[in-house]
Amino acid sequence: MVLAPHNLPAHLPSHSSTTLLLCTTLPFSDNSVPTLVNSSITDNFIDKSLMVLTPHLLQHIPAPIPLKLFNSDPTSTRDITHCLETTITFASGWQQELQLLVTKLHSSTPIILSFSWLRSTNSHINWPSLTLCLDQNNPTDSRLVPFNVSLSSENSKTMINYLQTSSQLCSRSMQFFVINVQLNGSPKILSTLIDSSASGIFVSSQLDLQCNNLDKPPKLQLFDESPATTGITQYHDNTLTLDNDLQFQAWLLITQLPLSTPIMLRLPWLQDINPDIDWRNLTMQFPSPKASLAATIPLCLQSISDSNNSDPSASTSRATQSPSTPNNNSNSKNATPPQLLLTKSQ
Repeated sequence: MVLAPHNLPAHLPSHSSTTLLLCTTLPFSDNSVPTLVNSSITDNFIDKSLMVLTPHLLQHIPAPIPLKLFNSDPTSTRDITHCLETTITFASGWQQELQLLVTKLHSSTPIILSFSWLRSTNSHINWPSLTLCLDQNNPTDSRLVPFNVSLSSENSKTMINYLQTSSQLCSRSMQFFVINVQLNGSPKILSTLIDSSASGIFVSSQLDLQCNNLDKPPKLQLFDESPATTGITQYHDNTLTLDNDLQFQAWLLITQLPLSTPIMLRLPWLQDINPDIDWRNLTMQFPSPKASLAATIPLCLQSISDSNNSDPSASTSRATQSPSTPNNNSNSKNATPPQLLLTKSQ
């Protein structure tokens, strides 16, 4: 249930340039709580540290819920045994009653709103500006924000082209937003997860792909701030084709992903293409091909090791890397991609 003051739409800007990070408040605290919107997890979560002063509000879950990483491995965090039913208040004054599962999360994002939350509110997101719109009176209007084509970037590694007039994609899953993608030179159709919470494009190490070595492998951190046991040392350069014949070329960082979704498209892709997503009907609308015959997609990734403003997502592992310029030598097998955040899905 969503309660809106005066029934006016709420335009909620992100408080981060690298993730969709909102500010909310809880009934038992006067402090603002950083709240991550993550389309690649199934449930809403709250960090157990927020419950120290109010343990009486916790409700026991009869059947404990296990947590898994994005590659289906179990986590070091114990099973979830408690939940919290509460009302959260957004910065605009909108309120919503939610059930939050209690677990250990990253200290920078003690609340996570999930794919199920996006479906229930059908929030409209302007990806380039990272602004989320809640509109109780017109929750399924998918034309609130116009499409914007990104400006060309001299150092861009990704090119997008529209080949046909078809512009809409439907999700292949009811649990997440999953689309079909085909790699150039491969007949296989690969299920691809749309992940809104972090930077980078990733591909499973279980696929037989030509690999290039990274000059500086990033250091990773899991969603609960514990160190990851595996890292990223290689990338794959290829052209990806979507079901609607939209094509783009990109560096895919090679890591452990399940074969059920061996590719993940993340926040920079959403920001540059700015698809119009109807979360309730699970459709993704692209602009008419007339909008741009070829729009360059710069990977606008920022350093996450910057001062005290790093924004690792609560269900993420963090990768830190020094800023660098992509190697322009096409024959080179060593390169350093931009900074990234790895998101761990359930």
